[in-house]
Amino acid sequence: IKKSRDNLRSRSSADRFSMRSSAIGEDSLLSFAGQYASFLNVRSRELVDRYKDVIAGKFTPKAIYYLLSHSLEETDLAMAVGCVTMIDSVAAGVAYTRDPIKPDEDYLLVNSIYGLGRYLVDGSLTPDVFHVSRETGKILSQEIACKPVRLVPREEGGTVDEPVPAAEQNLPSLDENKLQQLTEIALKLEEHYGCPQDIEWAVDKSGKLFILQTRPLRVLKTRHSSSDVDPSLSKVFICRGTIACPGAGAGKVFRISSPHDLPNVPEDAVLVAKNPFPGIVTVMERISALITEVGGVVSHMATLAREYRIPTLVGVSCSGVLQTGVEVTVDATGGAIYRGIHKEYVESKQHEKDSYENLGIFRMLQKVLAKVSPLHLLNPASDDFKAENCESIHDIVRFSHQKAVEEMFNAAEGLKSSDKLGVRLRSDIPLDMKVIFIDETFEKLRDGSEIDESDIPSEPMQSFWNGVIEEGWPAAPLKAYKVLETSTHTRRQSGSRSFTESSFAILSNEYMIVGLHMGYHFTTVEAMCTDDVNRNFIRIQYKEGGAALDRRI
Repeated sequence: IKKSRDNLRSRSSADRFSMRSSAIGEDSLLSFAGQYASFLNVRSRELVDRYKDVIAGKFTPKAIYYLLSHSLEETDLAMAVGCVTMIDSVAAGVAYTRDPIKPDEDYLLVNSIYGLGRYLVDGSLTPDVFHVSRETGKILSQEIACKPVRLVPREEGGTVDEPVPAAEQNLPSLDENKLQQLTEIALKLEEHYGCPQDIEWAVDKSGKLFILQTRPLRVLKTRHSSSDVDPSLSKVFICRGTIACPGAGAGKVFRISSPHDLPNVPEDAVLVAKNPFPGIVTVMERISALITEVGGVVSHMATLAREYRIPTLVGVSCSGVLQTGVEVTVDATGGAIYRGIHKEYVESKQHEKDSYENLGIFRMLQKVLAKVSPLHLLNPASDDFKAENCESIHDIVRFSHQKAVEEMFNAAEGLKSSDKLGVRLRSDIPLDMKVIFIDETFEKLRDGSEIDESDIPSEPMQSFWNGVIEEGWPAAPLKAYKVLETSTHTRRQSGSRSFTESSFAILSNEYMIVGLHMGYHFTTVEAMCTDDVNRNFIRIQYKEGGAALDRRI
């Protein structure tokens, strides 16, 4: 790490870095927006410690909640840390190549603030908002917010708030030339990735534009419905606010002021907060709508709201009239809040189902899977089961596996001392089982080539095989027998199904390891049974074949 740091420092002539989380799966189909840790303006001496902090950020309560709520496993999400040169930006923000609320409109949505961009994505500041024509790069409309502070790097490392001079607070944080340049780059990124993009950018003190990150943008559409709320019957509390996630929700208002209030949020509440913060993700599955006084549509919280499909309004300046316990209906599509609960109206504004077909990563995946997953070599007994007929990676694996298994058993059967392969277990169970004894000689056995199942001189094996006998073996062919025949290479014998390849048991009086070979599926059962209970164990391992996961289980 230190060697790479020194190399980067020599190329950039800077001793300031940004340490950013980069977990597997982050910023793809799921954003993990704001769930992991990042550190700005890190000095060389702190870099390794901040690396550890980013890794540890994978295990915060909010991050664990996020992955569990999406049915993900922690072991599937390996964490890396990106270390890049720190940019001392005079302006920073986020560009959406499509409006996530109105994706059919022909403009880009650009949000911008002074200084570093953290106060934009964490919702601390309401940003300047620009609608820029995709065709001409001209500003179609703009909303300039008051920006009283900006986040800037400290000389000793880290960041600090800096007041914005009064004369600049209500000026645009980005000029038209930079907006045109950003639009050109953003549209190229969208074309390259094949879907709308969520792009983080920054402009340094020299006026140079940097692209910090791009990821797929989730866009949502609500159902078209004629259902409406009659304003004469329902008092409108507020008719102003920026739509962060469309839709409608209804319930009792619950106000929060800090993460300490989150455990008390009731089911189906309309959550009202002054500032958005990433910890809100831990209650998103419980609430029906979300309202914040500060923030924009590009904050981490707004991104999470769209992932969880929570109707959300931000920048609602009059939310103070919404007191805890009041029943309301939030129209996040129309930007209104009504007194009372209107279930039919809420249902009419439900989101349409996600469609991922247009995401570039899914189109690429379809092309890759066409070369990977189809299985054409189904029957190893067929004349077409040849190497030259492999058309996919699955075919190659299937063919190689079959031939390897055949070679292994052919070589074993060709050994001059074939008795070293053990003796056959005589049983009504139609499984060709060879038994190898660790602590018994063949002379003690009744027959040098076979052993009866009642004479197995191994306590764990005797118990295991008695269980097999008790469970029994399917005697009648299944309805889909022909399919089974091709997938497990079985043959009929005396009205039952017998597997053609041998299985093996290696035994002693106290120990057994049984390798069951059925078709191209392998099960290993290992056990120790002694007078010392601390040594005893049973271990079962299943090596699956090519069937679907539910069938393998």
